Amino acid sequence: MSLGGPVLKQHVVEFIRGTGIKTDGVVNGTSTNGPWTWTVPENVAQIIIDGTGGGGGGGSGGGSGATWQGGGSGGPSGIQVLNLLVSVVPLSDLTITIAAVSTGAVAGTGTGNGASRSAGGNTTVSGLLPGTGGSSGTLTLGGAIFIAGGNGSTTASVAGITGANASYGLAVGGAAGAATAGNGGIGTQVSNLFGGAMFRSSAGGGGGGTAASAANAGGSGGNTAQGNTFDQGISQANVLGGAGNSTGTISRGGGGAGGSGIFGIGGTGGDGGANGSNGTGYGAGGGGGGGGGNGGDGAPGYIRFTYWSAD
Repeated sequence: MSLGGPVLKQHVVEFIRGTGIKTDGVVNGTSTNGPWTWTVPENVAQIIIDGTGGGGGGGSGGGSGATWQGGGSGGPSGIQVLNLLVSVVPLSDLTITIAAVSTGAVAGTGTGNGASRSAGGNTTVSGLLPGTGGSSGTLTLGGAIFIAGGNGSTTASVAGITGANASYGLAVGGAAGAATAGNGGIGTQVSNLFGGAMFRSSAGGGGGGTAASAANAGGSGGNTAQGNTFDQGISQANVLGGAGNSTGTISRGGGGAGGSGIFGIGGTGGDGGANGSNGTGYGAGGGGGGGGGNGGDGAPGYIRFTYWSAD
């Protein structure tokens, strides 16, 4: 209470793909996917930004037509940020672009290797004062970078993935399983502090390899650590990779789990022959497909502004 003076009120503005702009709980659905232009309120010179880039789609397991089908690696999360205080000019316009869903890879034919998947998209906020969100006044939360899937060959193993990569953080994914029915490596999680804010990225687990004999089950996909989620605010169990198996004529590896983050939970890896699950919430990676299965989709990006005004 303020004895006749102004009262400071907190405001929260969310930019959500498929929904629109949500201000203090009220949705403006005029434009559901953006990019959006948001005008800084009068007398507001600083805002706090929370958000994430897009999660990577899961890699597919090895395609049909081979007697070994390695599991696909899980997609990593996008770069996430919490509590980034930035300076803005009152009544100026900010432009917000939110990363779309990244589609998981589809299993092909004639190869036992897990397929790679393209990066998740970037989420950007431009129009900030230079040096507060980036040297040019644009904050970029990088999308996940996905390089390679699991390997089911009988000669060598390959690296799993390189995770979300931006100037604020780097997470390196678990290695794919080896030819001897190896299990995929566990995805790593990296947190960095910058200007009082926390930046984080989380890589997906590596895909499971296959057995040298088609009659034997392939290895399991790698797990990933589940972060504190925006909705639930607590740490829960790890996200699990899929189990390898065998049809009797095809050895199949399990898919790696998708990377989780502050705002979403990675998709689980598919068992041999099954698809990986989609990442949920915002910024989480899709699960890798088990041998012969498709990768799950990576979750879209997200941005939230918090500011205070004298009402």
